[in-house]
Amino acid sequence: MSPQLEALPYEIQQFILEYLDATHPASLTALACASKNLFATVKPFLFRTIRFSVKDIRDYNRIQPDRISIAVQEYSKLLKHYNSAEYVQNLIIGGDISEYDYRERGLRSQNGDFGPYHWKQSKISHVDRLTLASADGEVCDEPDPVRHMSRADYSKPDACYNDNPAWKPLAEFIKMLPGLKHLVYNYFSQFPPCLLEVLHNNLPGCKLHLYTFSMRSVPLLDDYETKLITSPCLTSIRIVCKVDTRRGTDFELGHPADHAMRHAIVLAPALNRVHIDVCRGGGARRIFLEPRIIPTTVCPSAPKSLDVRNSLHSLRLRFVISANRELVKRWTARIDFSKLKVLGLTGNINADTLDYMGSSYQFPSLRSLFIRYTLHDSAWVSGESLKRFLDRLPPLLSLTVSFSRSGLDVDGIAKHHGAALRRLTINNPHLNEYDLKCLAKYCPHLEYLKLGLKRTWGDANEIALYKALGSIPRLVDLDLSLNAPDRNLRGTDAPDFSDDDRFDKFHRKYCTLRSGFRDEHTEYIKNGYVRDQLMNCALDKDLACAIFRAISAGKPKDIGRE
Repeated sequence: MSPQLEALPYEIQQFILEYLDATHPASLTALACASKNLFATVKPFLFRTIRFSVKDIRDYNRIQPDRISIAVQEYSKLLKHYNSAEYVQNLIIGGDISEYDYRERGLRSQNGDFGPYHWKQSKISHVDRLTLASADGEVCDEPDPVRHMSRADYSKPDACYNDNPAWKPLAEFIKMLPGLKHLVYNYFSQFPPCLLEVLHNNLPGCKLHLYTFSMRSVPLLDDYETKLITSPCLTSIRIVCKVDTRRGTDFELGHPADHAMRHAIVLAPALNRVHIDVCRGGGARRIFLEPRIIPTTVCPSAPKSLDVRNSLHSLRLRFVISANRELVKRWTARIDFSKLKVLGLTGNINADTLDYMGSSYQFPSLRSLFIRYTLHDSAWVSGESLKRFLDRLPPLLSLTVSFSRSGLDVDGIAKHHGAALRRLTINNPHLNEYDLKCLAKYCPHLEYLKLGLKRTWGDANEIALYKALGSIPRLVDLDLSLNAPDRNLRGTDAPDFSDDDRFDKFHRKYCTLRSGFRDEHTEYIKNGYVRDQLMNCALDKDLACAIFRAISAGKPKDIGRE
């Protein structure tokens, strides 16, 4: 196969390699081992992203200088051996290496202790790829590209200076990377001064993404944090804000830095992407009066008026606690929504807050929206509230909706946004044939679709769903999740099919299922129900081919490609 691949035009080769890099990196590595010519072609993809994990489970809020220096030495040897330093475009500085990571890679020494840090532990994960895609301004269909919340601490301002010597080997290493475009920092402490200096002096075009953003020198910013916030490299930040949810506190912010970070949005000249996690906490650190943090007093280049707003490209709000109007106002007071192109809303956002955002803010430039309610959070909003919010937005190019309750108005979404819609993700277990036909009717340019469908043993209703998918005229990429609910196994309302011909004497008998930590839960289910459920869940090559044929059968005969 490799000679055939090598004979393809360069553009097609690049398309194939990009696809492998995004979907199955292991295949990309295997392809590079096929021949010297293929290795030369694949090499830019193999070394495009490097990840440093600089802290493991033995270290608690401290950094070990030897881990950074050893990792830098290993990477330097690797890049020099393959002459690949010019291909490095993304550098991710991560935080923890968990005990699971050590065990998974078999890195325990013979005496049972963990071995020294080694560069091979730096593994580019799916979350890393989502992070880079989002940082680069690409459409990201997953609402939360960073798996966990930021773990930024409120350490003393001089802590970053104390740790600065440990980071200098990495600063020298970065000087060797002329093609570096993105530096993603996801370590718990403040961004090191030596790394910022290297970016300013050697790589002014590199974009800096701080996913543990915090201001530690409040109430007055020191010179370094002022320099960091006003850096022309600072492109995106992720903030964790802890609020006091105790009765009588009116959701007050838990730390002076949380107040200051609201003003950072107008201080950063190149900032275009902000991700804010609002969670519970800060009771012990609560302050009763907002400190007098005026940007003009801490930064000469700051705007002269607090009414100045930042024209962000992307805003993501994740509420772990219930989001009320005042909480939303607090974090959006410095944002110009008229220029916003990407908006993400995740978590506990009730109907009143959603109505407030839809009626109070204008989104004329919005092109991409992802709104995500978990099964628990869906109880706080109705399908009608969600419909009103979506109807107030301009027609979108990309839309992701995760809503577990019934009542999602797919018909309304298709009618309002369908003319412009290119990418659509729907996470809802109640989709039916009519919903899919609405997508086919009102979304003539839809190219990417991700959704889940309920399996019903391959009956006529299930086949109709696949044919309806095939009728979407321009659909190119379909990400389909098959759901097999166990409604016939549990519950007093489950229909009784045990009288039909498929249930013989054995299938009418009950089997015993035990669950729980000590098997304390016992259920009695008919063998026939268990059989049917296993059949409904099974997925093999033949079924996948049958689904593909059913989807293809729904495609109109006269459809063409532009």
